[in-house]
Amino acid sequence: MDYVRVNLAEPVRFETAGEFISESGWTHAERSIPNYELIIGVNEKVYIQEEEKKFEIGPGEILQLLPGRRHGGYKASETGVKFYWIHFHFASEPVLLSGEEMAREAEMISMRPQRSWSVQDLYLPQ
Repeated sequence: MDYVRVNLAEPVRFETAGEFISESGWTHAERSIPNYELIIGVNEKVYIQEEEKKFEIGPGEILQLLPGRRHGGYKASETGVKFYWIHFHFASEPVLLSGEEMAREAEMISMRPQRSWSVQDLYLPQ
């Protein structure tokens, strides 16, 4: 799994948000958008592909979609699929981290004596 690291010294700019509930089988439309999208799974699974990577977002799971990348459904979700979505922009340029890089950063953070207030970055799974 990859991660997005962004410094939050500058505010995040909110774009739009909502709740999606499907009353029948549903597949996410294919598109490319100019902002970040955070998807939070609530019920059933959402099947989304970003570029060549396929993701399944189930209840309690999140996915961060990146701006300018093509994404869309690769499989129909079940009736009753539900998720929350949030579109936003970061003021600073995010950094993509591999799972291995994220593990190293997490270890460095956990070694800081004042780690509870010394982290100014947000880490999101991608």
